[in-house]
Amino acid sequence: MTTPDPTPLAPTHLYHALVTGVHDGDTFTADVEVGLDIWVHGQRFRLAGLDAPELPTPEGEASLGALRQCLDHSASQVVLQAYRPATDLDKEKYGRWLAVVWARRNRGQGEQYNVNEWLVAQGGATGNRDVVGEAV
Repeated sequence: MTTPDPTPLAPTHLYHALVTGVHDGDTFTADVEVGLDIWVHGQRFRLAGLDAPELPTPEGEASLGALRQCLDHSASQVVLQAYRPATDLDKEKYGRWLAVVWARRNRGQGEQYNVNEWLVAQGGATGNRDVVGEAV
C-alpha cells in the first residue's frame, strides 16, 4: 500500500526580506516588507521542500554553515515566496512560515539563485515532498 502525497501548499506572495538570523540548516528569521513600506519583524521561516540534518550532529553543523554562507553572500537581502497549507491558514507545526528563497551571489550584486535548490545540490539537505507537493 502506498502512502498518498501530503496536501500541497498554496503559495501566497513574493516578499522582500532582510535575514536577521540563521538557526539551523533549514530555519532562519527575517524582517519582511509586506507592502506600502510596512515591515513585519522577527518572522521565522523553514525552507520549503527540503530536510536538513539536525543539530548538533556534524552534518547539521555543516548544513548550518552552508546556509549561513549562502545568506551572507546575499548581504542578507532575499526574496521569498511564503507557503501555507492549501486547506489551512496556519503556519507549519513549529510556528514557522514555509518559504522558497532567492538570493543574489557576491554580496547581493551577482546573479539570483534558488537557495532551497542550492542547499540540496551542495549536499546540505535532502529534497522532500512534504512541503510543496514536489521534490526540490
